[in-house]
Parts: sequence; structure tokens; C-alpha cells
Amino acid sequence: MSGSRSPRRIAAVRSAKSFAKEAYPLLRDAYGLDRLMWGSDWPHTQFEAAQSYAKNRQFLDALIVDESERAQVLASPRPLFRF
Repeated sequence: MSGSRSPRRIAAVRSAKSFAKEAYPLLRDAYGLDRLMWGSDWPHTQFEAAQSYAKNRQFLDALIVDESERAQVLASPRPLFRF
């Protein structure tokens, strides 16, 4: 079995997704959308064989269902980096 499809790697991806699903509403409620920023190690995730940009974007879209919330989280780095 290749490293990217090993049970350990699959469990790690599932665990990270579960953690994100539990953490997002807590972080949103505690800090507010204006203090959240979406970040990723893509394309250097160590899961390149099992993940893609499209899969990661689908996960984000499922994690933050509300389009206006998602837009705010995706736009939040603009003031930080003075875009």
C-alpha cells in the first residue's frame, strides 16, 4: 500500500476534517468572522496523491456553508496583507 493510501494517512485526513468541523463554529463564535482566515499548506500537504485543490475547496465549501460567511473568511487576509 502506498504511503498516501495507508490506513494511518486516511485516518489522519479524517481526523483533521472532523477537527475542523468541530472547531470552526467554536472559533467563529469566540473570535468573529473578521478574525478568521482560511489557510492551507497546499500544494505541500504530504497528501498530494489523495488530495487536490478541488477536493480542498469542496471541503471548505462544506465546512462554511453560508456563502457570505465563506466570502468573509476568504477575504479576511486582505487588510492584513494590505491587498
